[in-house]
Amino acid sequence: MRVIPLLLLLLLLPIPAAAIVNAGDPLTTNAKPGPRVALLDASSAHPEKQRCSGTLIAPDRVLTAAHCVGELAQMRVVHGRVDLRNAIDGEQRRITSVWTHPDWHAGNSGAIGNDLAVLTVESPFPGVTPAKLIDSAAPVPVKGILAGWGTVTVAEAAEPEFSHVLHEAVLPVAPDVSCAGFSGFASGSTLCVGYPASDVAAGKPTAGIGDGGAGWISGGVLAGVLATTQSGGGYNLVVDLRNAKLGKR
Repeated sequence: MRVIPLLLLLLLLPIPAAAIVNAGDPLTTNAKPGPRVALLDASSAHPEKQRCSGTLIAPDRVLTAAHCVGELAQMRVVHGRVDLRNAIDGEQRRITSVWTHPDWHAGNSGAIGNDLAVLTVESPFPGVTPAKLIDSAAPVPVKGILAGWGTVTVAEAAEPEFSHVLHEAVLPVAPDVSCAGFSGFASGSTLCVGYPASDVAAGKPTAGIGDGGAGWISGGVLAGVLATTQSGGGYNLVVDLRNAKLGKR
């Protein structure tokens, strides 16, 4: 599955989301999503109401993208459910509070490097090993794994194909010059991740509608959070967590 552009979707749809495009086979229902969670929203167009993705950084706290935060009364966090159609799998929690990066401003492409939020849920998820955050002194990762329940078609598709099952793909870090013309890219606060649109069209993976907020995990640590994807399904902008200042960390 692949990760798709989110800024355009914010203008057109009530939800920003996407599943990994061209990711290959989905994870089996026997697989464990680890610290990954789905964010559900009653207003979502997804059949299972999936809005975005996120990552548990504590048993009761989820790191996601700020643009994924909607009306809390309509949102739920689900953990342990590889296939969202299997309502008996995993557990679901209400969100009790939200920390949003103080320098995040919706619609301001210059704030993409601050597209972060921490959600606190009503009670801890049991038996969870939270993701470890990358160290600020770590070098730029070479590649990482992105996973989500978003669409498996790019945002511009006339009939978006929603995914019910968690997909994942390995996305490499691309040279800064690859995203130099990408609105919102800023070396030091964002990473250029993935492949050009021409390679995606030929079968390489990227993010889709609903993958926003997904964790980009490299070397077993949470190194980034998906913010947006180029129009047409190309490179992705990931918030670089080496330099991020998080509330409730």
